[in-house]
Amino acid sequence: MKKLIRKILPVKIYLLLKYIKIKARLFNNYYYDMKRYLAFSTTFRDPDEYLQLEARIQAHAHVIEKGLTLADPRLGFGKSIIYSLFDLLQLYKRNGFALNNTAYKSAINALNDYLRFHKENGYNVSGFDKSMSEFSDDAANTDSSVIMISKEEIEKSSKSDFPLFASGRHSIRNFVEGRPIKDEIIEEAIRIAQKSPSVCNRQSSRVYSINDKALQDIILTHQNGSRGFGHLASTLLIVTSEQMCFDGFQERNQGFIDGGMFAMSLIYALHYLGLGTCSLNWAVDKDRDIDFRKKVKIKESENIILLIAVGHIPPLVKVAKSTRKRSEDILYKY
Repeated sequence: MKKLIRKILPVKIYLLLKYIKIKARLFNNYYYDMKRYLAFSTTFRDPDEYLQLEARIQAHAHVIEKGLTLADPRLGFGKSIIYSLFDLLQLYKRNGFALNNTAYKSAINALNDYLRFHKENGYNVSGFDKSMSEFSDDAANTDSSVIMISKEEIEKSSKSDFPLFASGRHSIRNFVEGRPIKDEIIEEAIRIAQKSPSVCNRQSSRVYSINDKALQDIILTHQNGSRGFGHLASTLLIVTSEQMCFDGFQERNQGFIDGGMFAMSLIYALHYLGLGTCSLNWAVDKDRDIDFRKKVKIKESENIILLIAVGHIPPLVKVAKSTRKRSEDILYKY
């Protein structure tokens, strides 16, 4: 039937109908993605289910962890996040969820460290102290959310077997300021990362390496999450994925997968080469994305995956502990 229709119809009409059909299927599949996202994310509702609360608590706690690892944390930072985190923890307890949960304990660790840091620096946190008393029993035997680690330890892990290599990589938010990175090192890291799996070996990933400080400042004003340390990076990398490499509605999200895998390989390669990195998310609306592309001259056909701040690691550096879930919490056996 398809061959007959193609034979009967003029070529232009056939191609127009084919275009309309494919576009309709693409819209239908994006609508499917949107429905599922809106149904399960907390975009239009407060978190109330276990996984929603756990994720939101973990994210809030990590904001505190990150703030404490900066070279010069601002006293009183993150007040709105602190109050919001207390509300989330109270809701979590009211719902009767497990108090030995990794996210719950990590949040209490982060709050304790926050209070300790401010008290040591003479900052009034009596309001937070009162809120924290509700969780004092849950805070027994908790660990610090921040680790002090040496550059030597990080470099040693980067030359170890893979379990130690992976566990020894940390997000660095305090670089040696003013020390440039040679282009050859970035090029070597990209060569290593090019062995990342790529669908049908299409190799859609692209990297923009930014060393110019004026352009870096423009970039960082468009990115959320690099305040307090982004300016210390020697190089900013922008990882993108070329949409021209893909075909059909079935591959609508494949570029993000390929780009994400490449980005992780690139981060590992930079770790191997002795550099510190911190991945910077690209979670923006379309207006900021469009403006950013114009200023940084990124092709419209490329999806921006993430940014990576790269720099030399100080002799001693504070890093967020970022406690991970247990493997049994994320493994499903059939």
